[in-house]
Amino acid sequence: MSGRSTQVNIENSLKVVINPATEEKQDAIITAIGGIGGAIAYDSRLDDGVTYMYVGEALPGTADSTSAWRIKRYIQATLQGNYADGVSTFNKIWNNRATYVY
Repeated sequence: MSGRSTQVNIENSLKVVINPATEEKQDAIITAIGGIGGAIAYDSRLDDGVTYMYVGEALPGTADSTSAWRIKRYIQATLQGNYADGVSTFNKIWNNRATYVY
């Protein structure tokens, strides 16, 4: 089989050959299937203090007192950031952001 190539055509319902590899078509497919594998729009919180800046993300409607937040703390002077307890999982409480280890 060395040296042989195979071409596969994809057709729409009208039997017209289409090229699904364009960025526009990929975006349309992602939109059509509900953003699977795409970005999720999270609710976010920002606590911009003198020494630290905390950024939190959670699914829309999540209460600040619920353990479903991902929290990252940035050092204001350097903008170096670390996740609460060293994990990027959504299991922190926004109201407790200053008590975690970063």
